[in-house]
Amino acid sequence: MRSFYPGMADQYSLLSGPAYSVSYAFAGIFMGMMVDKVNRKMLLAGACLAWGLSSLITGTTSSFFIVYMMRFITGMAVSATEPAAFSILGDYFPKRLRTTANSIMNTSSYLGSGISSLIVLIVTQYGWRAAYQGVGIIGSILAVLAFFVIREPERGF
Repeated sequence: MRSFYPGMADQYSLLSGPAYSVSYAFAGIFMGMMVDKVNRKMLLAGACLAWGLSSLITGTTSSFFIVYMMRFITGMAVSATEPAAFSILGDYFPKRLRTTANSIMNTSSYLGSGISSLIVLIVTQYGWRAAYQGVGIIGSILAVLAFFVIREPERGF
């Protein structure tokens, strides 16, 4: 099936493939190492802020190159969230409750993915730019909230 917009399928495949996935995969290795060396709360809040701001910028640009770079940055930022969150959870909870805490965290990821499919309703009603801008604003607010609410626990609980 041919697209009505020549090159659109190629652009989408670049945005959903290498722009996000490759940066997520490779940055995840380094983010995991960073979690062991830096303040995890700051890393998590910073990653969420980078994710939010890159989404906000995506919704405001007309340049494919900028959208591509924002997807790349989003992939890198998202790759920091799980290692930082799992590490923090490991120190928040005693050993007997860690698997339950990790299970709840994993469940929230899948629920969030399922709920995020509702973004189609926003895109249909208001357009893809508004969807990115809304996600960017909410993500940025949650990043600031994380900075003030999450406490960095003592390591090795």
